[in-house]
Amino acid sequence: MASYKAVAFVSVMAVSLFAYNPAQAQGSGFVEFMKSQSEVDAKNRAEAKSNFAERLKLANQGDAKAQYEVGVTYALPLHGQATQDDVAAFQWFLKSARQGYLPAQEQVAALYSSGKGVEKNPEQAFQWHQKAAGQGSRASMLTVAGSYERGEGVAENPRKALELYLKIAEKTDDTSYSRATLSLLSLYQKHYPADHQNILRWMEAAYASGWHHLDSDLISAYSEGKLTPPNDAKVRQYLSDMYDRSRMDPEEMFLLATFYEAGRGGKKDVDKANELFARLAKAGYPDAVLRETVKEKQAAAERGNAQAQHDLGVAYSRKHNKSAQDIDQAFFWLEKAAKQNHKQAQHALAQFYLRPDAGERRSQAKAVALYEEMARNGDADVQLELFKYYQGQDDAKALHWLATAAQQGDARGQYGMGYVLFNGHLGTEKNHPKAVDWFLASAEQGHPLGMFEMGHMYDHGHGVEKNLNKALEWYEKSAKRGVEAGAKKVRELNKP
Repeated sequence: MASYKAVAFVSVMAVSLFAYNPAQAQGSGFVEFMKSQSEVDAKNRAEAKSNFAERLKLANQGDAKAQYEVGVTYALPLHGQATQDDVAAFQWFLKSARQGYLPAQEQVAALYSSGKGVEKNPEQAFQWHQKAAGQGSRASMLTVAGSYERGEGVAENPRKALELYLKIAEKTDDTSYSRATLSLLSLYQKHYPADHQNILRWMEAAYASGWHHLDSDLISAYSEGKLTPPNDAKVRQYLSDMYDRSRMDPEEMFLLATFYEAGRGGKKDVDKANELFARLAKAGYPDAVLRETVKEKQAAAERGNAQAQHDLGVAYSRKHNKSAQDIDQAFFWLEKAAKQNHKQAQHALAQFYLRPDAGERRSQAKAVALYEEMARNGDADVQLELFKYYQGQDDAKALHWLATAAQQGDARGQYGMGYVLFNGHLGTEKNHPKAVDWFLASAEQGHPLGMFEMGHMYDHGHGVEKNLNKALEWYEKSAKRGVEAGAKKVRELNKP
């Protein structure tokens, strides 16, 4: 075979290294400097073209390596060596690959997969990857195994895929080993889900080879006992690794803290446990907050302190993955505080009755009964909540609680009564004069919509004598409170 000058993989350009000198960037010195660089560039381009011509000559004589390098040049030409031509690149790669040149076989397979320079053809891609794999290309072996696993370009055959992955994984120091371990894990999980031993084996191997996102899966495996008997030492090991990489979520950090505190899977480390618990509590993680709250409030709650009882009950109600015992504790302390007429506890208790995580204690009837008791005791917020609750299912009760709030002097209830009487809702008859009374009571307390409605009543003469000056006055007040419709009416009435 003819010899030729050795060249770099893609380019044959010799680059001159230089350091920038500010003095050269002044006057004629800079011009001379740039001129010399232009001459170097021209020389390099000429040399690159000459070397490409030499490789092209050898390629036409049948040299497989030169054919491959010509393909590389057409695929990614530099320094004007050639014009980019994906089709020509593929043809030269193909000529080289047919002579058994391994890099060209890998490139032909890749181009058949992508459809660049040739029509996409998964079957041909598989055939060329198989040829490259036969010459020892572990990257192509991985691709062939994946094709067998997924049925891409060849009939699906998990068993052949498994054989190839295992062959690749024999060399733990090979760069393809890491990908093979993850592929083996995926294959066993998909096709052999009952083979717990190998699933765990390759999960461990993949994690060790760098796939650290599997730490949560390993923690679950050793915690839950689905793949193997529970193993506290392993759980602690992976939790500690996760903590060291600063990628723990609060639930995992709380679990690690409990391991340190109890000495599960290793020595006790109470100081480390307390440090983690404190961090979590400061961040508002419910389980850590509960732990700190119990330490701080338990004694006071047992002595009958309503605020402490409320705080304990709320903390238990917010805990993640609540047990039946946690739910019982939440209700126990909230009910104790509620019986002492602790308003916050009464609200929290009613809301917990409505939550799905209240388990078997969930009860809409109990929540409504508690709300009604609070409403009878004069809680305007609850009265208005009951008004909303009963709308559409019991208009009489909805009207009762709205009117109760209004009669107590709540501006929201007063506005609501004005709206109901203006429109004749909830079984009432339209009564504009009474609507004006309620809107005015609301507006005088500063309710923005009450102000707007007073403007509306004077603007159109509903329940009062029409008076555009008074209408404008109320619209302006509502606009100052952020009511856009009021601002719009002000602009309209002020037009000449």
